[in-house]
Amino acid sequence: MKLNTDILFDNLNQSIMLESYGPKKIELTLGRPKLYNGASHEFKANHIYISHVEQLPPAPVLGNGVVILCVGGTPPPPYLNDKCVCFITRDHTDLFTAFDLVQQIFDKYDEWDTGLRNALNTSASIKEMVRISFPIFENPIIVIDANFRVQAYSSIIDTRDDLAIYRPDENGNIRMNAMSEHINTYGNSMNVDKPFLMMARNVPLFTMNLFEKKIYIGNLTIPFVLRQHRQSDIVLAQYLAKFIESSFKKYSTILSGSHINILRGILQDLLSCLQVDSTRMRYLSGNFNGHYICIAMKLGYRSHKVPVEYLCNIIEDSFPGCVAFEYESVIVTFFDVKKIPCDERTLTDKVKELLQDMDLIAGASYSFTNLSMARLYYRQACVALEMGSATHPELCYYPFHDYVLHYMISHCMGEFPPELLLTKGLRQLQVHDLTSQVNYVQTLRIYLNNNMNLAKTADDLFVHRSTLLTRLKRIESLLQTDLKDSDQRLRLLISLKIMEANEKVTTTCNDPGEFVNHELTLAEPRKFQILESIYK
Repeated sequence: MKLNTDILFDNLNQSIMLESYGPKKIELTLGRPKLYNGASHEFKANHIYISHVEQLPPAPVLGNGVVILCVGGTPPPPYLNDKCVCFITRDHTDLFTAFDLVQQIFDKYDEWDTGLRNALNTSASIKEMVRISFPIFENPIIVIDANFRVQAYSSIIDTRDDLAIYRPDENGNIRMNAMSEHINTYGNSMNVDKPFLMMARNVPLFTMNLFEKKIYIGNLTIPFVLRQHRQSDIVLAQYLAKFIESSFKKYSTILSGSHINILRGILQDLLSCLQVDSTRMRYLSGNFNGHYICIAMKLGYRSHKVPVEYLCNIIEDSFPGCVAFEYESVIVTFFDVKKIPCDERTLTDKVKELLQDMDLIAGASYSFTNLSMARLYYRQACVALEMGSATHPELCYYPFHDYVLHYMISHCMGEFPPELLLTKGLRQLQVHDLTSQVNYVQTLRIYLNNNMNLAKTADDLFVHRSTLLTRLKRIESLLQTDLKDSDQRLRLLISLKIMEANEKVTTTCNDPGEFVNHELTLAEPRKFQILESIYK
């Protein structure tokens, strides 16, 4: 571990009498010391040299950040200006004793640094970090999180009544009296990103807020009740705080990952129609009460070689509270709308932007609140994706509400081919249109779509009103249907939609009279599936 002049001086001053000259640097840049033997006039930057006063050259070449520990007297004037830091012993400490003392200081902080790194890389235990840091600060250490829960504190707090205020309650929270004092002491200081000293209950208190991506995640506090505060405590506390912040992040990732993995496993079982036991269902209902949208995504040409796991991570990182995983060759994503700080329209825009950036296309379900029904909303997303990509390949985002009518029509025929569901009158209109320049089917479709508005229909067909009336009388005579009957109109509208869909299919067939049945790749398996092919 690199040290600085404050750490070196504060520790040496506990064993020997020292005077300090020159500007001290806060940065941790100093490595282990060298015994100066007088062989060179050059002193390298950011090095510690230990020398007897008689060996020091009168005209040294001093690099930036040089520290010289001088024993045996006062060195020449060049060592006492602002070009280096010079520590002068004022007792009978010899050269080798001074060297050993400096080495012991480095040993002490190297051991501390190794302990912090081991704790972070294994269990990410903040408690262990606090435990091994007590000998460094020789004062109690308290770490709380953003919810005022005590994550770790020095064991000495449990042994001294004068430190009782720093003990957490039985649930690990700050006690009420301590909470009140905490608020009164810190006030609105939670956004302060630099360490600071303050007085609390007549005790000097060092405190430093902890952040992750500029978001407050906790606080490190050291009350100086056992020994006085030293200048070097500030940089050492900052050093400790960085490890604690990393531990918070790592521990949070572990917890979040575990939480997400449980949810992911439950959702995968629900999508597969597997039984989910009551314990996991209670976990689902007790921990996930958001407002959800299921989005099914397919890879495009440019993204098909990208690992799906990577894409899932990107999606989850882009949207808080989102869970994404691969299922049946699509990326299934459940968005918790409540956890995303924007309205639904903005969310849709963000999803579209992500899809375009990652070369994906997606179908989106209706919004819902009950995750136990995830399978049904997953199906909505898949149907929207397949129908949308077939009919509007220029788009990348297909909400189910835009395709629900197509889906309803494609599933309304059951086991019968479309020609067996058409009325005799509609078939007569088709026969008429085969030999006539006037298209009765098109006229009827436009008339019904315009809610039987004569003026609007005449405008759309570019015909005179009287011409339209004559044509409609002929159509009604062939239909033998009362167009004033709402049920009959509904039947005709559905039949016309079926005819329109069938026309799209027959134009792509070798035999115009053949109706081809192509099942959607993502469609729900069923015995009879007639019109799925129209959306290919």
